[in-house]
Amino acid sequence: MKRATLFLLFFCASVLQAANPRWVAGSQWTNSGKAMNWYRNDVQYFVDAGSLSSSVSHAAAVSMVDAAASVWNLSALPFTLKNGGALAEDVSSANVYMGSSGLVWPTDVSSSNYTSKQIAVVLDADGSITDALLGSGASEPSNCRTNGVTEFVDLFIQPGKIAHARIVVNGRCSGAAAEQQLQLQYQLMRVFGRVLGIGWSQLNDNVFTAVPAPTYAQQMHWPIMHPIDIICGAYTYQCLPQPFTLREDDIAAMWLLYADSTTSLAASNMINMSGNIYSSGVRPLSGINLTVTRYQRWGSYGVDGFQSVSNVTGFNMSFQRGNPVTGPSVDTQGIYGPIVGDTASTFNFAAIPLSTGTYVTLASEPVNPLYKGAYAVGPYQMGSPSPSGSAISISNGPYSPGANVFVSYTVPDAASDCSTAKDGTESVPGSIPLDGTWSSRLCGVGHSSWTALSVKTGRTATVEVTATDETGNATSNKAMPLIGMWHGSDATGILPGLAAQTAAFNGMRTGMSQLRVSFSATESVRLAITDARGDGRADYTYRARVLYADSISPARVPLSGGTIAITGMGFAAGNTVTIGGVAARVVSISPTSISVVAPAMGSGVKDVVITDLSTGGFSTMTGAITYGGAASDVLAITSQPSASVVVGTPTPFALQLKDANGAAVRNGQIAVSASAGSIVVGACNLARCTLVTDASGVAQTYITPSVAGAMTVRAVSPAGSTVQASFTAMTVSRAVTLLRPTEYVAAGSGAAFAPVVDVTQNGAAAPGTPVSWTASTSRAGLSSSVSAADAGGLSSIDAIGALRDGEAATVQACAWSTVCSTQNVIGVAAANLRAAVVSGDAQSRSASDSLSNVALRVLDTSGNPVAGAAVAVYQAVSGWQPACTSGRCPTAPVYGTITSNAVSDDDGMVTVSPLQYANTAAVTKITASVGTQGAITITLLKTP
Repeated sequence: MKRATLFLLFFCASVLQAANPRWVAGSQWTNSGKAMNWYRNDVQYFVDAGSLSSSVSHAAAVSMVDAAASVWNLSALPFTLKNGGALAEDVSSANVYMGSSGLVWPTDVSSSNYTSKQIAVVLDADGSITDALLGSGASEPSNCRTNGVTEFVDLFIQPGKIAHARIVVNGRCSGAAAEQQLQLQYQLMRVFGRVLGIGWSQLNDNVFTAVPAPTYAQQMHWPIMHPIDIICGAYTYQCLPQPFTLREDDIAAMWLLYADSTTSLAASNMINMSGNIYSSGVRPLSGINLTVTRYQRWGSYGVDGFQSVSNVTGFNMSFQRGNPVTGPSVDTQGIYGPIVGDTASTFNFAAIPLSTGTYVTLASEPVNPLYKGAYAVGPYQMGSPSPSGSAISISNGPYSPGANVFVSYTVPDAASDCSTAKDGTESVPGSIPLDGTWSSRLCGVGHSSWTALSVKTGRTATVEVTATDETGNATSNKAMPLIGMWHGSDATGILPGLAAQTAAFNGMRTGMSQLRVSFSATESVRLAITDARGDGRADYTYRARVLYADSISPARVPLSGGTIAITGMGFAAGNTVTIGGVAARVVSISPTSISVVAPAMGSGVKDVVITDLSTGGFSTMTGAITYGGAASDVLAITSQPSASVVVGTPTPFALQLKDANGAAVRNGQIAVSASAGSIVVGACNLARCTLVTDASGVAQTYITPSVAGAMTVRAVSPAGSTVQASFTAMTVSRAVTLLRPTEYVAAGSGAAFAPVVDVTQNGAAAPGTPVSWTASTSRAGLSSSVSAADAGGLSSIDAIGALRDGEAATVQACAWSTVCSTQNVIGVAAANLRAAVVSGDAQSRSASDSLSNVALRVLDTSGNPVAGAAVAVYQAVSGWQPACTSGRCPTAPVYGTITSNAVSDDDGMVTVSPLQYANTAAVTKITASVGTQGAITITLLKTP
């Protein structure tokens, strides 16, 4: 390990802040910066007077609640959580209703009654209250893993204390099975921990990730207050040993919140360890999950095979700071810590259990990226950034119970440079480099980078900010860049007046945030780059680019085109240029200039668009170049549609162009489009088309209305002479409907999927209708560009995707040329693939019966089905054995194993045929794995 600075100090004063509290008092509270606990040490809960369900009586429900609450009563602490009796009523939808500002509760359930009844436990027999709180259908039994028990802490009081809470138990999650009540008891226990002010903890996290496979000791030290349950069957409490026993980390959290001057670390065989983690520049290092492992001096013998307690650095600092782009902090209750100072280095282990002569190892690890939002570990609600520098491993001791230890540690290779001198301020913004690219950092609490840019009306720009790590590589695990743009005349201190990107990483590339903005005036604008978290770490570096095309020379070219120069900033090799939607040949390119050959095209004003295909960024100059045209030309209509035309029916449309002397204009270019309604111009098969006159000055085409209603066809000569014709289009309904508007496909080559559309006309299937297919990228892997609707109106095409991790592509299907539907195709990284059981996992058959197939579904981390994912399936069949009641249990014989592979279909489905032997009592274990982190194991039984 690299050299580091370590400072140890033993002191006698009792330290009562530690671990991961759920809430920290903000600056409006007297206890600002301290963990928020209950305002009294004898908190009482009161249980609904009704029953939980037809299967669980009032008395049984109270016993279940008492069992869940009693776990948190620790003899060493001056705190009790006790049953204070029953509520005055059976709380139900009959006395809970929606008011103007939310649900209205009976008086003794209301927060106004907190001095008498601190916690109200509501038995929601029919689920109606759960639905009212969380939304219709929330109480469904299928949602019991997440909505079995709901808690709401609804009152905080001075000096920064918890004063009232409600707990709602969903009666639809109870039933005749004892396991259902035990699952609710387990959920209640965890909810009581949250209500008491305990935050989530990351400790022995391999119990959750299964990498490496956890030991029994690690399972016994996986905190009850872990963020996300593991799923091993219908009931999550069955997934860990002794599920109703607090772990050392849970006890340490209670010490954090409820120990006082009368509490003795020595009597409880514990020590306290607190301190700070810095970089070499004394910059605080926040968001690091620290763990403690105990050991004895004599080498590896006596080393615990598990982590004992945990804490995240900066636990008592606010990371709900607000910023110029999204506005002030949303922490209106003041429960996420003070927005002052810079305490992001602080850590504290309130209570480390040990015996005399024990040594400890303090180690660091990143917070699991899944732990964010409602499952956040530590102060970062948006997810913790990855640590800077080498991993920490500090071993010291021996210690004796009662010790208070202070540790100050410096990570020598952590980022420490915090220079931001070129960033400017909101009132005096800095200058953007001429080439439109620069690098900087968002260092310092609440720091934002401010620059100014001069723009012209009719222009657009793309601002790209890519977060980088210490090596300069793009990353989404450090800063979370947000971008805002203001008019130069906008007042300071207000939200962006032009445009804002309020969520990080919306760009096509890793770590990139992207803002697209249009300018309707020539002015100087202000640009701000800020961080969503606002903690200002030294490793919050970024690369920025403004892609902006400002001017063009010459601004008018003949119809044959010619060489033009485009000036601006942020141009890069590989950028493309279109003029009037037609590709222009790029001759040369530099960061500030592009030379292109404008293609030949019809007369008129054209838009110029510069696009970076690698990022999706673009800049448009509207009406920047003009082709040909004479102001004296006269345009007339010689043939036009009748008063009424059926939608989709082509109708002749003819024009004649003459000069000022009445002579026909040959090769004149006339732009035809709809100024009202929607049409397709037959000559181009587009909504807008340029016609060319013949020797008689006549240009002819067909006009096809594409929607019903009033139509006005407008024709414009090169110099601007305009004529128009009006008619009414009658409805003929045509539709192309994607069966899957969004397809999630496994990233990498070989991912098969099949987009399907339903083609209808006037509500009926349109068999035989040709369907054309296009994709935004060749990596979508379309097998063909055309298909036809079958007898049922369905049309599909096979595809073998090769999308990158997180890449978004589109597949478009069109019929009748203009009726289209677009499917979003998203590449899902291997690390984000998960496996879930759909059916067949709870089979227990007799030996003479056969096991049914097991249906699995591949999902991403948001629960979306993923197509084209390779699933590895391993099956092992061992002999069935009765329960072993005493002595050493014999090892079941293994009858056979098999390994197979499958690929998920468009619904993410994979079917597994269980390995089994006829007329044989056996246990079949099936393990399916997908990606790098998705795995699931199920057990099927055939009994004698």
